[in-house]
Amino acid sequence: MFRFTIRDVLWLTVVVALALALGMGWWRDRRAMSRRLEGAQIRIYTKEVALQQWKYLMSRPQGGINTIPPSDSDRQSWEETKAKSKELGAPQPKALRD
Repeated sequence: MFRFTIRDVLWLTVVVALALALGMGWWRDRRAMSRRLEGAQIRIYTKEVALQQWKYLMSRPQGGINTIPPSDSDRQSWEETKAKSKELGAPQPKALRD
């Protein structure tokens, strides 16, 4: 049977503690690195999506600005709404000076 002294057990404790400390530090570092990588990948993906949307909008006529002229029914309903707000006493917008 083997005989171990207290000194041998203490050395074994120190060696195991160092191995665990180094291993845990490496594991934490790898975990933090993978989280940073995932975050960077998400940021890159969102930038790519935004760029694709911008390219799509800029490829449309008028640079993506929706320039559908109002129809006659829209103008009529606008005039009715404006007249109704005037009847109710709402403040009316003033014309801008040139």
